[in-house]
Amino acid sequence: MIKRGLNIILKFFKEYPTLIGSIALMIYGLLFVRGFSSSYNFRTIAASLAPLAVLSCGVTLPVLNGGTDFSAASMVTLGSVLSAFLVVKTPLGDTVGGTYLAIFIILMLGLFIGMFNGMAVIALKMPSFIATMAMQMILQGSAVLFAYTHYEANSLNGLPKAFLALGGSSAYSILTPLIIMLAIILFTQWLLSRTIFGRQVYAVGTNQKASFISGIKIKRIIFILSAMSGIYAAISSILYTAKNEAGIPSLGDRLFIDVQASIVIGGTSVNGGNGGVHKTLIGVVFIVMMDNMLNLMNIPWYVITLVKGLIVLTLVMIGSSSIRLPKLIKRPPVEETVA
Repeated sequence: MIKRGLNIILKFFKEYPTLIGSIALMIYGLLFVRGFSSSYNFRTIAASLAPLAVLSCGVTLPVLNGGTDFSAASMVTLGSVLSAFLVVKTPLGDTVGGTYLAIFIILMLGLFIGMFNGMAVIALKMPSFIATMAMQMILQGSAVLFAYTHYEANSLNGLPKAFLALGGSSAYSILTPLIIMLAIILFTQWLLSRTIFGRQVYAVGTNQKASFISGIKIKRIIFILSAMSGIYAAISSILYTAKNEAGIPSLGDRLFIDVQASIVIGGTSVNGGNGGVHKTLIGVVFIVMMDNMLNLMNIPWYVITLVKGLIVLTLVMIGSSSIRLPKLIKRPPVEETVA
């Protein structure tokens, strides 16, 4: 009985090492980091958690399929710039209905960009990292250009209350972005683990050629996952803009690092076929807490980036199939017997 219990614990540690790391990180913060245990700080962590979790969840989808989406962080930037402009500089922000219409426009923009990425991979047969990297540069440049020509300052403030309520900022409930995050995570986890489509996603990520032979419509899956990644990025842009209470053209500059780190640290394989959004959520919790803790300790941002890079590199090296331990015990040669 004891041996069985130990095996279950060891299996859990092996399956979710980042969860154990997150718990250890929280205990360290509660004991040794000043200000970490305050209610205000936990509210800050929760407000930062929701948009990053939604964004990382979206990017996890093409990664599970053996691809990636480099454009998601730039979609957040463009969505932030455009949504703030729509609700501040146009009549849409004068009413609650108009505000929600502006949000809907941003969601449709994210969906369109995701569909375009999917078509680039399917029709033009471009590798996903090339197609989405090109889109990343286009979106980032468009966001900065739009802000430069339509903003009077580096950011655009004055967002309406209906918009701000989505971000859980200081004057509004933190539950709203957390509920949105949980709804998206639970839906995506259900889609991947409880449907035929989800099983096909993992199958394609594991072996695309075998999946094609077995009759799985690979192009359809790539297109749907790309579209979902785009719309999740648009949702994240709304949450980030409401949280920051402004449209910011530099919003996504360092989000790319956080997203990729969350996915890898959470345990999703960059080669596809293994992992899931539940693991990515654990990675997001680890990244957000580590960021928060290091900021409270007044660690410079470039040192924080260095730490993230080292963690990601270490985990990728550990999980790489190319790393093999040498065989220390060799089987003795079979002696020939003379009949």
